[in-house]
Amino acid sequence: MSYTTYYDYPTQTTYYNNLFVIKFAQYEDNTCKVIDMNVFILYDQSDRLFYVYGSRKSDDYPRHENFVKSFKYIDDMWNFLKVIMDIEQLYVETYVYKLDGISEHADYDEFASATDGMNEISGYCKEKFNKYRFKTYLSAIL
Repeated sequence: MSYTTYYDYPTQTTYYNNLFVIKFAQYEDNTCKVIDMNVFILYDQSDRLFYVYGSRKSDDYPRHENFVKSFKYIDDMWNFLKVIMDIEQLYVETYVYKLDGISEHADYDEFASATDGMNEISGYCKEKFNKYRFKTYLSAIL
């Protein structure tokens, strides 16, 4: 999947259009009442890296920090997500979004505010993942 970019000379910033991202929202336990962790995953074609933007910030965890981590290999990203989200054992909500106007300096909060039902391509509740299923989802953003 190919995104387009445009460069804003006054701000010296690159913006992305037609950028597909995956969101995983992991429940605290299998009662599916409290979301514990959210991550957005995107693939940067020019860097040839996957980026994971995540947060545990919520009403229950207001002081938690956002983070971003890059990965060259899908297996390394899978292992990281297993550690921070336990996506093989706990239920996960999954979404694919098409975003426009995201800056190269975006952080978790920008992704969270840019995603809504209007740019949601797909969404599923109560899923558990194995590596094969995870790689299938990644094909939606490549």
